[in-house]
Amino acid sequence: MWFFLKNKKEEPSVQPEKPISQPSNQPVDEGPKEEEKEPEKPIEEEVKPVEEEKPVISKPKPDAPKPPVVEEKPKYDEEFESYLGKFSKFTKPERDGYTYRWFYELFREAKSQLRIDTSHGLPILLKQENFPTLYEWGDKGDAQKAQDTMIGWLFSLQLAELKPYYRADLFKIGYELGGYDRYSNIYGYKFELDPNVMRILAGAIYPAMKGYCKPVTETLRREVEGSKYSKTLGQLYKDEKRDNVAPSGFFTDFRVFMPTAPAPYLSTYSKRSDRTYPNEPRDEYDNLKVDRQIHEMIVEAYNLNQPEHYQEVVQAIADKEAKKEHLFGKNVNTKHYHFHPVFGEDTIGMELPYGVLGDFAYLCLQTGSASRAIMQSATITPPQYGRLRPGCSWTREEKKNSKTDDRRNVLTNFEIEDGDGSPTGYYDKNGNWIYMNGIHNPSEFEEFQKNHLYANSYPSGHSSGMFCCSMVLMELLPNKADKILREANQYAVNRTIARYHWTSDTINGRVLGSATNAVCHAASDYYKMMASAREDIGMSR
Repeated sequence: MWFFLKNKKEEPSVQPEKPISQPSNQPVDEGPKEEEKEPEKPIEEEVKPVEEEKPVISKPKPDAPKPPVVEEKPKYDEEFESYLGKFSKFTKPERDGYTYRWFYELFREAKSQLRIDTSHGLPILLKQENFPTLYEWGDKGDAQKAQDTMIGWLFSLQLAELKPYYRADLFKIGYELGGYDRYSNIYGYKFELDPNVMRILAGAIYPAMKGYCKPVTETLRREVEGSKYSKTLGQLYKDEKRDNVAPSGFFTDFRVFMPTAPAPYLSTYSKRSDRTYPNEPRDEYDNLKVDRQIHEMIVEAYNLNQPEHYQEVVQAIADKEAKKEHLFGKNVNTKHYHFHPVFGEDTIGMELPYGVLGDFAYLCLQTGSASRAIMQSATITPPQYGRLRPGCSWTREEKKNSKTDDRRNVLTNFEIEDGDGSPTGYYDKNGNWIYMNGIHNPSEFEEFQKNHLYANSYPSGHSSGMFCCSMVLMELLPNKADKILREANQYAVNRTIARYHWTSDTINGRVLGSATNAVCHAASDYYKMMASAREDIGMSR
C-alpha cells in the first residue's frame, strides 16, 4: 500500500478536517494486452482499505514544507472543469470522487506556481535561476496560452500514468492545449510565457506533488478505469522494441504531437541517407538562425583556452558519461580536471546513496534516453529525421580536421580523461591521435562519424534521460524540487556547451523525458522501487 505514509508508527500523521473520501471499488480496464497474464488480485487485496481508515496527508520531516490543509468541500470553478473537460474523451471522473479532487489539487498548485507562490508548500519552481539557458529571452507570449500549455501538459502526464495505452493521444491534447503545436516557433518568448518552459515546469510539478501529497494511485486508476503494464520497468526497457509505438506498447509515438524536427526544419525525408540541413528558414521562423547563433557564440566563448569558461567546458564534457557515479557520486578530482556529480552535495545540498536509489534512477535515465529513438528509427514510417549535429552543416565543416578545432569541437569526439585515468576519446589533451574502438586514424573516424553521429542530433537523448531521472528525485525529495530542476536543466545546457547538440535538441529532449517518466509510472514495479528508494534515502541520513 503506497499512499500518504507507509510507516505511520514512526511519524504521526496530520488528520485533515474532512479528508478526501474513498470511492467504491470498480473493475480495472487493463486495456489491450501483449501477452497472457495471470489474473491480478482484486484491488481490495492490493490496497487493503480499512473501513474507518481514511487517507491522510503525512506529517513531513523537519526540513520539509508544511502540509496543505484539506478543505471540507472544495468549490470547483469553471476554469478547472474546463481543463479537465478537454480530456473527457478518455476519462470522466465523478465530480465527488477522489480523482476529481486530486486533479483539482494539481490545478491549484499549477496556478500558484504561475503566481510565484505555492498552495502546498512546495519550493517556487518558476524562477529563471532554475532554467539556465544560453540565449536571451524575448518579448513574445500570451499569459493565458502559457497557463493553458502548462496545465494541459500537467494533466496529460498524470492521465498517461493512469491510462498508458492512450498515452500518445493524451500527450497530444496536453501538448497543444495552449495553441502551440509542433510547428510553433521555439524562441523569442518572455521567460514566464515560454511554452516549453511551461511544459518543463509541469514536468516538475507532477512528481513533486505526487511525492508531497502521496495520492492513492490505485484509487485514481480504478476511478478512471485505467490500467498498468504487467511487466516491470526493467523488462519494459529491455524487451520493448523502440519502434513499437502501438497502444499496447511501451514507448510513445512522439511524432503525433512533437516536432520531428523543430520547425521550420524539414519534417519528412524520403530517404534516410538524405542527411542534409534544409535551406535557410522561412521569414516567419528563426529557430535555425538562433540555433546557429548560439553555436557560434559557444565556439568563440566556451572553449578550453578561455580560463573563465574552462571549468564549465570540463563539466559539460564530463557530463557525457551519465553513469551512476556522475549522477550521485562524490566530486571527482584527477590531475587533469575536476567535476561535480549532477545531483550531488554541492548542487542539491545532500549526497544521495548509490544503492537502490542509484539503480532505480539510472534505469529511468536509460529508459528516457532510449525513448528518443522513436524520432530517428529507420524502421518507422515517415516522418523521419536525421538532423545533423553542430558543425556539420556549413563552412566550418572543412575545418574539423584541424587539431586545434578538433580539440574544441565535439565532432571529433575530443574527451578529457575520465575518473579512472583512461582516455575516453580519440585525441588526448595534447592533440595526439589515440587508437580506440577499432578506429585507426582520423579518416576512419570521419567515416564513422558520418554514419553514426552527424545525423542523429535531434532530440537530445542525454537531456531526455536526465530529465526523466530527475523526476524520480523530485518525487522522492519534493522539498528540493527547485534545486533538482535547476541541475537537470543545466545538464541539458551542457550538452550544447560541449557541442553535442543544438539548443532546440535539448529543449525538446526535456519535454520528451517528462512524458517518458509518466509512462514509467505505469510499470508493475515502479512504486515498489520508489518505496525502496525512499527507504534507501532514509537509511543514508
